[in-house]
Amino acid sequence: MNEKTIYFLLGGFGCIAPNIAKYAGQLISTGKIADDPTVSIAGIAIGALLFFIVGGIFVVFVMKPRDEKDAIYKGIAIPALLLSLASGAIQNDKLQGSTISAVPAQTQAPVTLTPNTSNGFLKLLSPSVASAEPASGPQAAAGPAGAPSKTRGTLKFNIAQKDVGTVSVKLKKDNTVVVTTQVPGPSFTMTYETGAYTAVLETGEYYKEVPVTIQGNRENVVDVSLDKKSVTQKVTRGLENLMRR
Repeated sequence: MNEKTIYFLLGGFGCIAPNIAKYAGQLISTGKIADDPTVSIAGIAIGALLFFIVGGIFVVFVMKPRDEKDAIYKGIAIPALLLSLASGAIQNDKLQGSTISAVPAQTQAPVTLTPNTSNGFLKLLSPSVASAEPASGPQAAAGPAGAPSKTRGTLKFNIAQKDVGTVSVKLKKDNTVVVTTQVPGPSFTMTYETGAYTAVLETGEYYKEVPVTIQGNRENVVDVSLDKKSVTQKVTRGLENLMRR
């Protein structure tokens, strides 16, 4: 085996080594490889293979290691380098909206949303969190002092697929994510301000965008069948998870 091949293999291994440690720790502590319900094992595996190949090539032809140990160290540094290069191109909208709690369908507990007033990078680190409050129906959200309150309504989702497990749910308004939550499927409810939205439902294997309308003082039922994810969608989520630190 020639020197470049050895550097390629060691550099590729170094590139994915931090992720191997991360996923192993998650598997031991939680019993799951990834805590993100939108990520599939197949997507992570294919993404890791791409990382390995790109990392190995980058180490051999760009970083030019001095020896085997240097090849591993430079491979470990590649994900951070790629992340900094791609930071302007990759948008992770998981934390761009407020975070809201949703509950299984049998528990009709509305939630109170605390808006996030942070901007930029701080907004990613400190999303708003909603807490469930025992109540018998939709609530009105209090606005600023002197401003009229906002009416709330409840969405009840019934997903046709019974094997969906945990579902990532986002509400988008004018192509902007305003709410994101995770909830056990296939049936659950969530409470938010009235209006027209696009609901994005996603798991590791399924994806669906569906228009919804939240009307006040009533339960708005959404019956939906999710679509199987394409290989491209799975790999994209896998790469995003691999890049996340």
